[in-house]
Amino acid sequence: MASADSQPRFGQSVKGLLSDKVGSCSGDVIALTRQVLKGSRSQELVAMTLRSAANSAPEEEDEPKTKKKKKTKKKKKKMMTIRRRRSSKR
Repeated sequence: MASADSQPRFGQSVKGLLSDKVGSCSGDVIALTRQVLKGSRSQELVAMTLRSAANSAPEEEDEPKTKKKKKTKKKKKKMMTIRRRRSSKR
């Protein structure tokens, strides 16, 4: 009979321990979820900041583009003169 009485108590104590463990783990999961959400929010803020910075970029970006165009025009002229020289030699 002693073993019959101890089993329900053992089951109840295990159940209590398990419920405590589940409660603490669910608290950890909730805390981790909050951290992840904060991280994703901060990532969104960083992305928004980068987008707005890219949209409101200073005019300095336009200058290198115009320089590149000038270089390509020079290259085209040079290639044309080379082609003319080659065609005149034939």
